[in-house]
Amino acid sequence: MLFLSVQQTRVGNHDKAGEVLDAVERQFGHLRDEVEIHRQFFDFYKHYPPDIAWSLFKDVKSKFAAASIDAVERNIHRALDEKRPFLLLRLGDGEGSVIRIDKDDTNKYDAYYTANQKEFLKIWFEDESVGASDRFDKVIDDFNDVIQNADMIGGIYDAAIMHEYRLGSRRGIAWIVNTMRKVLLLAERDPDWASRTSIHHLGLHYDLLLSGTLARLLQGRPHVGVVSCQSELPAALKRTYGIGEVEFYKVPGEQIHRATLGDSAVEGAHWPDRFFKLCETFDRGADRRGQLFLVAAGMLGKVYASKLKAAGAVVLDIGAVADLWMGKITRTFPHLPDEVALRLDPDESLTVVQVGGMSDLSLGQQTQSAGGALTVFEPNPERYEQTKAFFAEQGLKVLLIGKGLSNASESRRFYIAKSLGCSSVLEPNDEILRRYSVGPAFRTVHSIDVDCVRYDELLAEGGVSMPDVLLLSAQGFDSEILDGFGDTLRFCLGVKIRTYLYEVYKNQKLMPDIVKQLDRYGFILRRMAPNDNFDGGIVEIDAWFTRPVWQLSGLSDEQKTKFKTLERAWNLPSQRIMFSEAQFS
Repeated sequence: MLFLSVQQTRVGNHDKAGEVLDAVERQFGHLRDEVEIHRQFFDFYKHYPPDIAWSLFKDVKSKFAAASIDAVERNIHRALDEKRPFLLLRLGDGEGSVIRIDKDDTNKYDAYYTANQKEFLKIWFEDESVGASDRFDKVIDDFNDVIQNADMIGGIYDAAIMHEYRLGSRRGIAWIVNTMRKVLLLAERDPDWASRTSIHHLGLHYDLLLSGTLARLLQGRPHVGVVSCQSELPAALKRTYGIGEVEFYKVPGEQIHRATLGDSAVEGAHWPDRFFKLCETFDRGADRRGQLFLVAAGMLGKVYASKLKAAGAVVLDIGAVADLWMGKITRTFPHLPDEVALRLDPDESLTVVQVGGMSDLSLGQQTQSAGGALTVFEPNPERYEQTKAFFAEQGLKVLLIGKGLSNASESRRFYIAKSLGCSSVLEPNDEILRRYSVGPAFRTVHSIDVDCVRYDELLAEGGVSMPDVLLLSAQGFDSEILDGFGDTLRFCLGVKIRTYLYEVYKNQKLMPDIVKQLDRYGFILRRMAPNDNFDGGIVEIDAWFTRPVWQLSGLSDEQKTKFKTLERAWNLPSQRIMFSEAQFS
């Protein structure tokens, strides 16, 4: 009979719907509360029938901005580049159950709104009593304040109006209507905010995923923040997109999806302990300008998102995309295309970047045979062709880039030497070289202009991967190349450099400079081997640097395995703490 009353309301027979409710109340006294909920729902429907909903939608479209998915991507990139706070917020039916218009509206539809809210409290926490808490009531107010902090809002679209009214959905109609009422109230208070805030459909996060926008935003980024119930998501993001560091905050997932998400994902209570602990963390005032944060934490996550934006971050409310990435289907969604899927299996092979095509072929070959990735930079056209032919003969699949690396994207003069391996962007220093019989090998035959790039910029563009190991033989230009890696160096495990104790090239940095430079990024010198090219003098040295023993405990399991692989490849003894604290006390 209650279903019949809803259908009467849908077709505009409000009196008939009321009569049906009266009959239910007389015959089924235990349904009195449910009858009151329906009465308030019918009154709401009477005040906001489909034609009024469409009128609200028209007002929203006229007062707020619109943006294509390409424009959305450009705006997010611009915010990151300018280190400007930004928030993409989505308002689904769960959020719709806690949207507040004003006190009169809340009191008028108290039973109706409370019933909708309880449905979602059951989904989120498996505890309807949470709604009676004064602290949770305050959080609902905080959530409502978040909405005007958004730069883009997903959740208002024509298909939702058609769908919810066609079903006569009790919670769906309140969601779509009150979301529009809320943003229109905010637009009335601040028309400028509305005019610069774009409105989108609820599936905007899926658009970001399927269009490749998320991939392009994440590719090669040195730091990304994630708030999610998916503990394995950070590692998958790192290995897929070459991210340097993922700052991860675990929250318990929606309890109703335990079977899909798994016990570990929903373990614990999001409310209240975890919520207030995270709020305290995000309120500490850290400078997050230029940082990208992905938040997938339900309604409470909207509060986190606002706090992160207040700290300067660019925050994307990605919702169930986090589940989808990890193969957990918590929402209706078609097959995830391979091109936007994450690499979920742990990757223990090395990613190597080599400068100077022939500098360390042994590790390159080992990398390839183990399924790893090898990227080689060779700006000298002649040597480029030699390197290309060599790798082809060896059957190695290598990303060979015919550019030089530097600390700036620029054109530089490249001095091609009598012996191609001695060529450099730095001029040979005859004052030093004339002392040695190898000196003529460095003599400049001719020079050309070569294009140089910063590695961190190439990484951000998606042209290369986040490296585990660097092999540099840049003939005196290694320090500038290291500068061009920027903070990417903080995520590398090892660096091998052919460096010098004497100024073989003009204005070059020497080995002590390299040691200091890498020390700033947490590397220690593990091994040295002089090259016997200078008539018995120690001039040119191969130097191996790795992470120190005191950093190893902070590596992920995947990184620890890679580190052991690297130590074996370089014949380095395992590091150990040699003395206890008590020995010299």
